[in-house]
Amino acid sequence: WELQPDADDTAEATRDMGLIETKHSGERRHCKWCLKYKPDRCHHCRVCNMCILRMDHHCPWMGNCIGWRNHKYFVLMNWWAFAACTTWVLTLRSPNAFQAMDIFSSVPGLGVHVSVVPAIAVLLTTAFLLITGGMFVFSLMQVGRNITAVEELFPGDNPYRLPEFLDNFRQVLGAFNARLLLPLEPEDRPISGVDYPVVYKGRVSTAGATVAAGGATTTGSSAYGSC
Repeated sequence: WELQPDADDTAEATRDMGLIETKHSGERRHCKWCLKYKPDRCHHCRVCNMCILRMDHHCPWMGNCIGWRNHKYFVLMNWWAFAACTTWVLTLRSPNAFQAMDIFSSVPGLGVHVSVVPAIAVLLTTAFLLITGGMFVFSLMQVGRNITAVEELFPGDNPYRLPEFLDNFRQVLGAFNARLLLPLEPEDRPISGVDYPVVYKGRVSTAGATVAAGGATTTGSSAYGSC
């Protein structure tokens, strides 16, 4: 992927490579900071100062970019944080979560001395529960639609969204086995992180180019992902 100044990067050559995302001119995309060609779905992060495969976003919580190699860990971080907060709120005793919140009520207490510390802890945990739960649901929906936060801003139809939810799911989270809910590298991902199957007029290909009705080869919407 090293940038070659004398390489043939014309629109015609780019189409022959089966790339979906190109410059507005149709030429092959490259990064002016990393001096490398960009495969489809790859974008440069100015915070990390590098190009990220299947970049979703830069996450300040993780101090890193969320992309091809760690998107599963981001989804699991939200899930386990949500599960831990939910478990804590539901199992809190002496006082329980409702008794802790009684300090903010004008109704007399329930016979239990309640300090402000559990009430603050319940409020903070509930807020964190809602945030991580919402992020988990949203990120899982993105996985099912096979789209990233960067690609949400692109015009046109998403050519990477496969008809079956589970096929999209496996690209990010891997096979459905005992490793699925553990922070382990996903197994049996059907793609490499560089080439992606795409959909054009309901037909799915195994590489960048798709075969339309009549046998003509195309690369989808020219506006999608152009820069």
